[in-house]
Amino acid sequence: MASTYGPDTEKEEAPDMPESDRVASGTDGRPASERAPPVPLAELNAHPRDSRITFMEEGHVYEVDGGRDGWISTTTFIHGLFPQFDADQIIRKMMAGRNWAKSKYHGMSAEEIKQQWAENGSSAAADGTAMHADIERLYNGLPPLTPDCKEMRMFNDFRQEFSDLVPWRTEMTIFDETVGICGSVDMVYCDPEEPGAFLIYDWKRSKAIKRSNYWENGSHPYTCKLPNCNFIHYSLQLGIYKRILQTRYGMKVNGTFLVVLHPLQHTFQRIETQNSDVVVEALFRQRQAARSIVSRSKHGRDDAEANAAEANADEANADEASEEQGDKRRKSSHGAEPDVDSAV
Repeated sequence: MASTYGPDTEKEEAPDMPESDRVASGTDGRPASERAPPVPLAELNAHPRDSRITFMEEGHVYEVDGGRDGWISTTTFIHGLFPQFDADQIIRKMMAGRNWAKSKYHGMSAEEIKQQWAENGSSAAADGTAMHADIERLYNGLPPLTPDCKEMRMFNDFRQEFSDLVPWRTEMTIFDETVGICGSVDMVYCDPEEPGAFLIYDWKRSKAIKRSNYWENGSHPYTCKLPNCNFIHYSLQLGIYKRILQTRYGMKVNGTFLVVLHPLQHTFQRIETQNSDVVVEALFRQRQAARSIVSRSKHGRDDAEANAAEANADEANADEASEEQGDKRRKSSHGAEPDVDSAV
């Protein structure tokens, strides 16, 4: 299917915004010629820590206090908790499966399949980036570049249905210096049910949100009983954001949600993520312990102790943490087609 984001998409004026959006983004409903330029949410609701972190588009890296060493993005950190995608192994299983003759890839070589997956993944990532940018523009008083695409129409349906959500920040870059983890929160809303509290939302342009994986679990002691699927990945992602905002930014977070916007859907999906507080806390304790040992090693401690820190810290709590997140899934020898259209 052709992308709904592309160079030939006609630009139009921004669609009507709910009253809550206009107030939060610094506009008042008057014609553009009669009002001052919009004030970005990052200025309206600035946090003292904002000036310490910078996101570099080139290379997708973060700088904190002017440095990059020792920092890891939330998504990269989560990827390290699960088996890495092995295209060759998956293709071998597909070709050996009893349904291979009916597969849409039947007749293609392994290299042709991998090339198609790579192209689909690149296209999906670009479309996801464009969608995120349009939503950010809209909430900061600027017209989206592709207002009439299906994703934005679904997004406008979401805004109308949940018009009580007051935008507070978009693409908020955050960090926790105790664990060396950074991230970008797609959307922070004020919680309409509790003044002073917040809700985290994340925009996903995914074909499907998969909650199970019967043949593969996580590869880390704290994720080994969790299925390797995007719902768990996203739940951990937003759980990390929640912990950082609560412990480092002094913000109470009452909920974490996904909003799925994909052109193959009839409408948007709003999904509350799984509570991952226990696993996230265990992961942070382990990482804090490891970084503490590394820091001491720089002052004369044995480097070998630092190298083994991540493997040994808090291992006794692994079963307790993972049990809180779900029962161990049964294993299967069947392969699965990767969701190359998902964009985090």
